[in-house]
Amino acid sequence: MQSKVTFPLVDLDKQSVLGIIEAPHKNMTVIHCEITPGLSCTAILFYFHSDSQKTFCYNLFLFCNKTMEVVENYTLNHEVQPYMAFDPRFCWSRVAIANYECREEGIKHELVLFSLSSGKVYKRSNLSLPSLFGGSCFHLLYSIDGALLILQKLTEDRFGVTSYSDIYLFNSDQLMLIKYVTASLPGLFHICMTNYEPKFSNCGSYMRILDYKSANGDRGITVKIYQLPRCLNLKSQCRIMILQNLKNNNYINQLPLPNRLKEYLKFSPMWN
Repeated sequence: MQSKVTFPLVDLDKQSVLGIIEAPHKNMTVIHCEITPGLSCTAILFYFHSDSQKTFCYNLFLFCNKTMEVVENYTLNHEVQPYMAFDPRFCWSRVAIANYECREEGIKHELVLFSLSSGKVYKRSNLSLPSLFGGSCFHLLYSIDGALLILQKLTEDRFGVTSYSDIYLFNSDQLMLIKYVTASLPGLFHICMTNYEPKFSNCGSYMRILDYKSANGDRGITVKIYQLPRCLNLKSQCRIMILQNLKNNNYINQLPLPNRLKEYLKFSPMWN
């Protein structure tokens, strides 16, 4: 039996249906679905058998929220499930992908930053995902201001009694690892998975995670609050904005700026 998946797009303020998004092909399994920052597109990750590639694959389809038509689609992996998160600073055009694969470029199951406007990877992590992740479930999310990328790895023990949460905090532009945090919780069978995800304060300066620790012979949930790295002055903010708009650091020398400012733009922090 062949069937097509459909999605009604609803305006909650007006309580009206804007249109119906339909899967491009029959027998496509929905892995992930979200409306992109900027609200212009809906992104749906499908798993299906591609007739053109003659194999099963994970493809990300972008649908226009006005016409409900496919704008673009990208193959993210053929073997294992990829995970993704949109950078809130760039509307729909920039996305972080874990377990990304591109055989032509020699990329296999990596954490990358991907430009949807060009359809190309523009930054690869220097960490190997197979050795870093193993066979687990992941969550990718950005901090509120988009400056940090958080990757959470969830792994259960063999009995499903205890889950282990490993959180990797990256600079979202360079994919450099800033901090690593680990915690343990009751198995996923006992607690809703949404409770595992890190949560941010309204200002975006603090991150909350849960930990299941033993105290005085009793085990209970502990809430941990972390102060996130952030820019402390306008000069640092301006530096980041300039670097974000350059294709690479080789263009710094071409900027009409004094040499001292060029050296400031080239500065590499200790953790880089």
